[in-house]
Amino acid sequence: MMDFAQLQHLLADWYEVPASKLGAPEGSLPRWMNPILRDFYHRFGALTQSNSQFTHPASHHAPLSCQDHVIPLEELRSQDGFTVFCKENQGIFVVAACNDQTDLETYAMGDAVSDDCVEELTAMSVPLQECLVTCVLRETIMSVGDRYRRITPATLKTAQQTASTGESIISRYIWPDTDFTFNLSKDVWFMEFGDMQFAAHRGLWRLKPATWQEKVFKN
Repeated sequence: MMDFAQLQHLLADWYEVPASKLGAPEGSLPRWMNPILRDFYHRFGALTQSNSQFTHPASHHAPLSCQDHVIPLEELRSQDGFTVFCKENQGIFVVAACNDQTDLETYAMGDAVSDDCVEELTAMSVPLQECLVTCVLRETIMSVGDRYRRITPATLKTAQQTASTGESIISRYIWPDTDFTFNLSKDVWFMEFGDMQFAAHRGLWRLKPATWQEKVFKN
């Protein structure tokens, strides 16, 4: 499993900035936060901001808010001993951390958590750090994705081949029995989840987002 230090190094290289530019100042972090969540925002808090240097000026979305929205630090709230830090973009489920300093589990509730709707925050049997690493990798890839360029089976296959020369990571999100597979090369990141595949190319996050019709399903 990848840890935060490894992820920080990887993202600093991906965005071509010092690692310190990715995070939030130590003094801005609430004392009540779970230590894992606190470390996460200290290292990666800037990526949760829609006005950060990692967001294209034409976009209103933070880098970590494509499919599931990682909540910006200043919007975090503690309620009933938990901090919800991530929301699915249609509100289907939320992901949270327990404020207990010794509890390092991932908690979630909603329709997509299991076959039945989970109506209260429940431990998912996935370590919180693993969940957050998976979230960052998947949102980084999906926020760029190849929505910025024409997708064809051939280009997707080429991206997968290029990405496979890099590091391979298998990691869980909020489902303990479901794995995301990431292949992370210098120039291409590739993700597989079930039958879905996504690729992101270095530097595309700087480009103006293309329209869906023009770039994705152009005939």
